[in-house]
Amino acid sequence: MNRLGWLVGKAVELAERFDLQVLAPTRSVPRRARILLLKLGGIKIGRGSHFAHSTILVNKHIRFGTDCFVNTGCRLDPGDAQIEIGDNVLIGPGVIITAASHRMGSHRRRGMEAHDQPIRIGAGSWIGAGAVVLPGVTVGAGCVVAAGAVVTKDCEPDALYTGVPARFARQLAN
Repeated sequence: MNRLGWLVGKAVELAERFDLQVLAPTRSVPRRARILLLKLGGIKIGRGSHFAHSTILVNKHIRFGTDCFVNTGCRLDPGDAQIEIGDNVLIGPGVIITAASHRMGSHRRRGMEAHDQPIRIGAGSWIGAGAVVLPGVTVGAGCVVAAGAVVTKDCEPDALYTGVPARFARQLAN
């Protein structure tokens, strides 16, 4: 058995033994091994996609199209909802994409039962450094979410969104 096969086997064995759902690859894990580990975790990954050193909560609810790039320090958390990322999407460093949330409760306990909602990021979009995409949002194809923006509502295709909460800034050329 080659070294990569042994490494993957041990990672899967440990994940099953300790019921791990988080994969946070380090620089010591080669690119091909990272992608293989993500796929073993149930994530659908299109050809040519690349993942830097980020935390991805591994389960079958995440799908990446072809030629995507996820930069360092990102966190993707689908909860029990779907995160669907189209082809040619760029995700900058430190981005948080979370489909997981909770229903609002009374003053005794505000965070109640889980209330996860799907997220869709359209083909050709660019999510800037440190942006946050919250549950139930659709980011249209060719959209740019500026660095540091917090997306709480749907974004139209081919548009720039900035701020907290993210607001339409201008239309982009096709």
